[in-house]
Amino acid sequence: SPCADLPVTLGVPQSIVIGNVVFVNSFIIDENHLDIHQYSINDNEWSTLPSPMVVGFGLGQLSGKLITVGGGSEGQSVSNVYQFNEESQQWEESPIPPMPTLHVLPCVITHQSNVAACGGFIVE
Repeated sequence: SPCADLPVTLGVPQSIVIGNVVFVNSFIIDENHLDIHQYSINDNEWSTLPSPMVVGFGLGQLSGKLITVGGGSEGQSVSNVYQFNEESQQWEESPIPPMPTLHVLPCVITHQSNVAACGGFIVE
């Protein structure tokens, strides 16, 4: 059966699949901010997660947890990694150490316990 339409228009989306859920982030063109939308394959429904602590992040998954990498907060670039806690429905700092460089809108690649942020805008 066809997938339900995403309820917003997005630009430059990134996506990741964890289990039966597709997560998509992107700047919302009409509102100029960044949200994460989740699509339940089982329910054929879209919903929106609580806003992360940063904008301009890369999206990934590690050990089945949704993570954000890099981005910016309060006008400053950050190198932090945050993870979504499904139980509390809140974002929290990940035990992964911060990146050595600051990336805004990176592509995130994960494999086993490794995380790499590539491209995007590198801020020094």
